[in-house]
Amino acid sequence: MTVYRDKKLNHNRPDITLLRKDTQRWTLVDIAVPADQNIIKTEEEKMAKYQELAFEIKRIHRASKVTVIPIMIGALGTIAKNAKTWHGNLAIPDIVGSAQLSVILGTAHVLRKVLCF
Repeated sequence: MTVYRDKKLNHNRPDITLLRKDTQRWTLVDIAVPADQNIIKTEEEKMAKYQELAFEIKRIHRASKVTVIPIMIGALGTIAKNAKTWHGNLAIPDIVGSAQLSVILGTAHVLRKVLCF
């Protein structure tokens, strides 16, 4: 969902936008599958990338709280140390193990296609 506002921002489309209308709490979720050695760097970039958007949402929509949650799973299933905290903030069942399995199977599929040309 594109978040519309009066000022031009380069990053205005997080992967998932959650809005609780009763409390005016927004959650911006951005998902990436970087190389394993780039997980922390990518997580920091995602957080910085959406901070300006979070500020604008708070200002324009009078949101009580805006949370940015980066979800990073490395191409070989590696996760950041604070991934459990981010998933806990989403208030969803623990899906880290399933997501890791899905990423590993996807990577294996890509490797099979490339190596078997």
